[in-house]
Amino acid sequence: MLDVTLEQIEAVLGEKGRKVGRDYVFQCKVCMDKGKNNLIFSPDKGLLKCFSCNDNAGGQYVLDMINKISGRKPAKKETTVETTKV
Repeated sequence: MLDVTLEQIEAVLGEKGRKVGRDYVFQCKVCMDKGKNNLIFSPDKGLLKCFSCNDNAGGQYVLDMINKISGRKPAKKETTVETTKV
């Protein structure tokens, strides 16, 4: 499970998430995929993933920025971001 909040993600991305069902969608700052909102945050599933970036660079970027701001050491990459499909 991710140890991040919606507020932390919004602060890093500089935008409010758009609620879609139980999830929130954002513009990915890594791939900037033509204005589409491919970065998904699912608090219920513990998921933060860009469905456009290769190897989920967008989700990892957000987590790295949150860790840097909070002074936390990042978790191992393979356990930081859930990679199951929504």
